[in-house]
Amino acid sequence: MTVDLDQLWKSFNPSKTLDYSKDEDRKRYINFSSFRNSAIENLRDTILFQPDVPTCQFLSGHIGCGKTTEQLRLKFHLEQEGFQVVYFESSAHLDIVDADIPEIYLSIVDQIVDSLNFLDVNIPEELQQLFCEAYEIIRKQVEIALEENVPGMGRVLSDIEQGRC
Repeated sequence: MTVDLDQLWKSFNPSKTLDYSKDEDRKRYINFSSFRNSAIENLRDTILFQPDVPTCQFLSGHIGCGKTTEQLRLKFHLEQEGFQVVYFESSAHLDIVDADIPEIYLSIVDQIVDSLNFLDVNIPEELQQLFCEAYEIIRKQVEIALEENVPGMGRVLSDIEQGRC
């Protein structure tokens, strides 16, 4: 029997996150829920039990233990249930070494707005108000130079300024 080392490496590469929504990655997924105390199932059940009640949940673990893989699996299952999930990797949108709270918050807002725009959904008035309040707080704390330093923030800030607030 010959071992395809390239395929073996792809299967065990710890720096590659498995995306549960992809058939190829789903084949490689090993369910460790009995060892992980079913953390993702507990998160999913909490969300599904009362979907209209906001929750705040925290998932932590050592580097490479499968947090991102499990989060993507949770995203997949929630989307199967009809939820719109906003998921983004902070390292793809922020300079993690030099990110501060306003930049993180604005990046999250940007991802939510992009997700709602993609679905062609009007942003609910309550959410618009939250964005406006956050913008006012951030505007007072951060120089306008932030607009040039955070990718996509110029659009979010100008959208908010142009009649949304």
